[in-house]
Amino acid sequence: MDTVLTAKRMLLPDREVENGAVLVKDGKIAAVGTAKDFSGADARTLDYGGCVLSPGFFDMHIHGCMGRVADESVDAVKTLAAFLPSTGATSFLATAMMKRGCQNAADAIAEQAEKGPSGATIRGIYMEGPFLSPRKLAGAEGADKDLVAPSVPALEEILAIGGGSVRVMGLGIELDGANDVMRELSRRGILVSAAHTNARYEDVGKAKAYGLKHATHLYNVMSGLHHRRPGVVGAVLTDDELTTELICDGVHLHPAAIDVALRCKGTDNVAMITDMTLGGLPDGDYDNGTVHIEVRDNIARFKGVDPDADHAIVGSTRPILAGIRTVTSLGYPLCEAVKMATLTPARIVGLDQEIGSIEVGKSADFAVFDD
Repeated sequence: MDTVLTAKRMLLPDREVENGAVLVKDGKIAAVGTAKDFSGADARTLDYGGCVLSPGFFDMHIHGCMGRVADESVDAVKTLAAFLPSTGATSFLATAMMKRGCQNAADAIAEQAEKGPSGATIRGIYMEGPFLSPRKLAGAEGADKDLVAPSVPALEEILAIGGGSVRVMGLGIELDGANDVMRELSRRGILVSAAHTNARYEDVGKAKAYGLKHATHLYNVMSGLHHRRPGVVGAVLTDDELTTELICDGVHLHPAAIDVALRCKGTDNVAMITDMTLGGLPDGDYDNGTVHIEVRDNIARFKGVDPDADHAIVGSTRPILAGIRTVTSLGYPLCEAVKMATLTPARIVGLDQEIGSIEVGKSADFAVFDD
């Protein structure tokens, strides 16, 4: 049966619609308007009153929840898919750092293709690794143990495991062998991202010639902005051809740093991500088999590491809505903040014809939330 969804506030990419409504037919958006436009329609009505009707959130970079990550098991990926709708996320890229995580994500995608999604739809794989620069963080040496030197043979093995589902790969662009890997990724149409990198400002410009187009969680685990050494951060902020991501949970970045990035890049070029690993867990001490982690005040860090040290945070514990609150608190309109969590990441990874906005023909994926 056809369905009409109505709400006091409906979010389009560039504006809010008061008393908005959307008609859904066969799982697709068939028409968009106001509640008055669909008055008397032969359809079931879902009225969300004074709430906000939004596109379903698309988290393009998320490892897991409750301490379970893609690198652990296929069941962990399925657990994440089941968890995400409670946070408003209806689609995600399963994010892995190792070959085993790629295999787990690929298996979960294959199962969804066969049986249909149980929870959020896995739209592909984000490989944040294994070609990363080591963090060399005292007390968390295990975090570097599975890193691999960049090479095309190693890449081909990962992509074969992914079975055509790898959409993004982040790597240390300054590492030996990285240029060949970036060239091959670009040739295959996979988004090339600078991730966990100690590259210099000049290295970013050179990497663009090999296919670099994106930067993984801007500011975090990369060379920062210094007034004589602009680093990767300076290069990304000043290059209009590069897109990026921000973890807007209020922990990873100071709000001013988020504001600087948005003033430089705009919401069309910055995807909001969670980079979540421990969402859904209470405060406590945890051991994932590789490193010891402590969660205090809803913040996850390597246990025993100076909390003020760079790279001490172990992924986020907070969902997309926490980031939307952060961005709107800076004065950005709600529709712009939500766009960062919907249409912008969809466009960055080439899925904007399917998801990311309330537009005719797109998948009928929605989030509903209150003020």
